[in-house]
Amino acid sequence: MQEAEAICDRIIIINGGKIIADDTAEGIKAISSLDLIPVLVEFLQKVNPEELRAIQGLKEVKSITDFKHIIYCNTDLRPAVF
Repeated sequence: MQEAEAICDRIIIINGGKIIADDTAEGIKAISSLDLIPVLVEFLQKVNPEELRAIQGLKEVKSITDFKHIIYCNTDLRPAVF
């Protein structure tokens, strides 16, 4: 992380070919210090991030596109998201 902070404005973390984090170093550190799990969700139609934020237990939403969002939670929110 130190090397990335020294040379990058933004950091993207990819796991298994999927983006799981896309933020500044400070943003990623803040999320990781809370033991939150990043989950990439992709929808067939546009989803307003505010609709996602209304889900109980969801801590943060980072929008990648109108269809893709990274949600941060510390519990399994798949039933609520689907």
